Amino acid sequence: TPSTMIIRALNILGELEIGGSLVSAQEVAYLSVLNNMVDSWSVDELMIYATVQDSLTLSTGVVQYTIGPGGNVSTIRPVDIVQAIIRDTSNLDTELQLLDEVAYNRIVLKSSGNTYPSYLFYDKLLSVSGLSTLNYYPAPTANLSSYLYSNKVLQSFPLVTTSVNLPPGYLRALEFNLACEIAPGFVPIP
Repeated sequence: TPSTMIIRALNILGELEIGGSLVSAQEVAYLSVLNNMVDSWSVDELMIYATVQDSLTLSTGVVQYTIGPGGNVSTIRPVDIVQAIIRDTSNLDTELQLLDEVAYNRIVLKSSGNTYPSYLFYDKLLSVSGLSTLNYYPAPTANLSSYLYSNKVLQSFPLVTTSVNLPPGYLRALEFNLACEIAPGFVPIP
């Protein structure tokens, strides 16, 4: 649980005796530090332990889809898409080239048709509804399946009593890094 991670971090620092406990307000304060640390790890590709696959059916002539809770791809909004493929009705896969915003904006006519899209631009900018946008190019002239492989945000901990299932090595990393975060006089490097 986050409570045991917090207590272990404080034990590492010598700020709490082995077998000691915290009051609720202290646990809540340290939980906030732990969640902020894990949130910052989500943008570091080296800290992401799994790539998640999501799928989407592309409609003929449609080039733009939303991704995020309640979007065309209803999932946790990805931090980044690391690979995308198109699968046709014969189960043949074609990898898409991932474009950045500058390269995507250089495409003049975004609605031109081709059987398969060749490119994908993931616009991470959040809309008012909290969704991001997937932009395929060129527009498909047939219904196809798209498979997206992405890095998602790491799990946050809603309560100090939440049961946590972590991959090997993460418990120690969380405890020792939390100890650094809460160490007296520690100033994180921006």
